[in-house]
Amino acid sequence: MYRYLATEGFLPGYNFPRLPIMAFVPGDQGGKGQRYIQRARFLAIAEFGPGSLVYHEGRAYRVDRALLKEVGGEQDGLLPTFSTAICPACGAAHDGEPPERCHVCNSALNKSNITKQLHRIENVGTRQVERITANDEERRRQGYELQTTFSFRDPSDVRSRVFEDSEGQIFSAEFTPAAQARRINRGLRRRKDISKIGFLIDPKSGYWASDNRAQDAEEGSPINSRQPITPVVEDRKNALLIRFPAAWLAAAGDEAEAIVATIQHAFARGIEAIYQVEEGEIQGQPTPSRKDRRALLFYEAAEGGAGVLSRLVEDGSAFRAVAKKALEIMHYAPGSLSAAAVSGPKALENVEDSHCVAGCYRCLLSYFNQPDHELIDRRREPVLQMLIRLSFAEMRHSAPTSQFQT
Repeated sequence: MYRYLATEGFLPGYNFPRLPIMAFVPGDQGGKGQRYIQRARFLAIAEFGPGSLVYHEGRAYRVDRALLKEVGGEQDGLLPTFSTAICPACGAAHDGEPPERCHVCNSALNKSNITKQLHRIENVGTRQVERITANDEERRRQGYELQTTFSFRDPSDVRSRVFEDSEGQIFSAEFTPAAQARRINRGLRRRKDISKIGFLIDPKSGYWASDNRAQDAEEGSPINSRQPITPVVEDRKNALLIRFPAAWLAAAGDEAEAIVATIQHAFARGIEAIYQVEEGEIQGQPTPSRKDRRALLFYEAAEGGAGVLSRLVEDGSAFRAVAKKALEIMHYAPGSLSAAAVSGPKALENVEDSHCVAGCYRCLLSYFNQPDHELIDRRREPVLQMLIRLSFAEMRHSAPTSQFQT
């Protein structure tokens, strides 16, 4: 009971995640063997996405419908949806009528930042697939365009810090133990019209539809009407937002995407090593989007939270230790760090027999970050420069927002 009340927001301070999303797998004609497969919400939005394939006990099943908690309303026959304005600078979400300024970074908001027709997905249904086509494999290879957003529900719970050295500010960090985090499925990553987001659904039956009515009829999907929606899941997380100075991002130019991606995974590896947590317990996502990486949102995926991220803003030496460990994981000799602090990244020395060029599975590459493998490069000078500076940085309270406004 306490867990349910906490996940629905009735018990502030009880930071339990919402219940997982389940996919119904049918059994044989007599119903034997039917079961539910469950995934954490932020994982399920992709694994159980519209039309995706789920493999279970040697068989393939297609996610062909959402199991609706409430069917389309009596008046218009449509599912309930909502809109949110996503800050173009930090990725914070603002539901309903957007304010003039972001509640996190104070950047200007306008109607072009609004994502519409969002619908919360709970559970899904599947049907068995006898034959896997080339289109199925292509869809699986492409994956979905996912966007992570967040909001700070209680400003009094936010702990703001600035990390700086003699050269100036390195980045700001805001931690909250109860961020409302969301993940949005905007559609296939390589869809024909990138400006068109979301999917079509029958608001009565919950079956996913396509633009091709003949194809839907051929597949036997009972679709009578079509409503465009953008699937979304949400949860409450211990979260840490890292925002980089606008001038630093501008100096990075076209390389910003790759630089921020490498920093993201360097921080993740350093945190995992220092606090001895398993890979995947601390998740990091670029915001406001993967193509426009201006900030990094880290959150604790484990139920109840591991309490790791709060230490990064409570202990002034914590981020220094993370940066040093990240450089060590990236095959740089710890003994060369002091020289690099004076002479720059070129003074860093590779450890012997590392045999690593841009990245490897012993340093920054992993199964979890495969979509970023082409971006990750441990040799990038801005990445090394930031980690070197952070290794000797000081932490102070209360970041002035204007310094990080874009």
